[in-house]
Amino acid sequence: MCTLSVIPLTENPSALGIRLVVNRDESRLRPAAIPPAIETFGAHQAILPRDPQAGGTWIGVNDAGLAMVLLNATGAPAPARPITRGAIIPSLLDAVGRDEAIVRAEQINVGQFAPFRLVIVDRAMLAELAIDDGALRVHDRHAIDRPLMYTSSGLGDALVGAPRRELFAAMFAESAPWRETQDAFHRHRWPGREGVSVNLSRPEASTVSQTIVEITNDAVTMIYHGAPPDQSIAAVRCSVPFLGPHQGPSK
Repeated sequence: MCTLSVIPLTENPSALGIRLVVNRDESRLRPAAIPPAIETFGAHQAILPRDPQAGGTWIGVNDAGLAMVLLNATGAPAPARPITRGAIIPSLLDAVGRDEAIVRAEQINVGQFAPFRLVIVDRAMLAELAIDDGALRVHDRHAIDRPLMYTSSGLGDALVGAPRRELFAAMFAESAPWRETQDAFHRHRWPGREGVSVNLSRPEASTVSQTIVEITNDAVTMIYHGAPPDQSIAAVRCSVPFLGPHQGPSK
C-alpha cells in the first residue's frame, strides 16, 4: 500500500529533473525495512531499500535515471502461494531506459504474484502498468510536466483514491511552491479520517516510511525516512552519478 507523487523539480518543464515521493503503508506488525543501499544490477548501479523478510522492495532507482514503484492492487483474488511482489523491481533495475523496462515488465508472468501495479518513471515520462486480462499492460502514460499522483490501499483502491486525488488537486491549485506542497500532501492527515489519510493511521496499519527520489542532470538521489513523514528522524541518503540511458548494454 502506497501513495506516490511526482513533480518536475522546477515549475519549468523544460528543465529536466523530477522529484518522486512515496509514503509506504504497512501492518504495524511488519518488521522495519532495511534502509536503502547502492547495489549493482548488470551495467548499472541502483539504490533501493529491502524488506528484511522476503528481500524484495517497493521502490528502486538506477543510474540511468529510471525509477520504479510498486503499488498493490485490490479487488482481484491473489494466488494461494504467490512469489513476493518485491522481486519485480530488482528484476528490472538493469534496464537501460524506460522503454526497455516497459517491454520487459509486460513479459512478466503476473499469475505468480498477488495483484499489483507498477509505475516506471524517468526524468520526462511516467508510465503506469496494470494487470489487464491476465497480462501487465501500460494503463496510463504522462509527460511529467505537472504534478501527478497514484495511490493504493488495503481498504480498497476505490475507497481511498477519490478523496486523495481531490486533496492532491486542491493543494496544488494553491500558489505555494510545488516541492513544499508535495511535502505537505504526504504529511496530510484528516482529523477523524486517519484511516484513509495520505499519512495513514489505523489500529492495524500505518504509514511506516517515506522515500524521496530526485533525478537531476548530475545525480540520482534517494532519501529514506524510516518513520511517518510527520515524525522527525535522521534520514538515510544515497546518491550515484546520473549516467543517463543507453550508457551500455544491459546484462
